[in-house]
Amino acid sequence: MDCAVRGRQNAGHFVAQRASDWLGHWSLGNLDAFIEILVVAAGVLLTSTGDFLDALRDLRHPLWGEARILRTLQFMRASCANIHFTAFGLSYLRDHFDSNPTDILQAF
Repeated sequence: MDCAVRGRQNAGHFVAQRASDWLGHWSLGNLDAFIEILVVAAGVLLTSTGDFLDALRDLRHPLWGEARILRTLQFMRASCANIHFTAFGLSYLRDHFDSNPTDILQAF
């Protein structure tokens, strides 16, 4: 039997298959695959835009150490986010700013 007609033919340890057998729903003529790829790409773009803009801002105006922490706290405070400090964060505030979270957050 012809391989193109039957679709599969054993040849020792190998199996000859049509491209549509192993491509499945990813064939180029399938609109559902295109829509699926488009939705995934839009989701990645939507969720990555903020990180990309943050990276550009850091390239343009790099901040290190205490200035970066203060900028992050200021952004979080401006967005009305709940800010919780870990044990390491509390010790960092005490060591570098000689302050506690309440005083730092009230300053903003």
